Amino acid sequence: MYNMFFDNMTLSESESILEHYFLNNTEAQGIITHAPLTYDDAYKLFSLVKSIPVDSIKDYEAYTLSILVLWAFAIKYNFPSIDLSRLFKQRARLLPQYYVRHYVDFLGITFEEFGLATFGHNHYSFRGICAIMDIHGHL
Repeated sequence: MYNMFFDNMTLSESESILEHYFLNNTEAQGIITHAPLTYDDAYKLFSLVKSIPVDSIKDYEAYTLSILVLWAFAIKYNFPSIDLSRLFKQRARLLPQYYVRHYVDFLGITFEEFGLATFGHNHYSFRGICAIMDIHGHL
């Protein structure tokens, strides 16, 4: 398998590549099966995503696909220091409730926009998104 991302890519460029993979398939799909990320790609994506400021709704909205893809691959590759469920819960405690609601809505919309499988879970609740991502990460 080859690397999808280059060392000097921006998060915007990585997001565009991921969008290409998912927009070309109209069926509900698994993240792992449709985005051929290597371990190195997933770690590069993590480095880019972790640079998003906690309170930047605009950036979270722009990069929700990258966030979900990273989340699935962090589970798949068993990144010991990357537990995005825990990280999002920690960040959510620092934010006003309306910010958290916006973040969850952005993620929920992303499932629909890119045809990502939800496995019957509510993709507009944080608990549901965590359950969905755990399934994606173990496919």
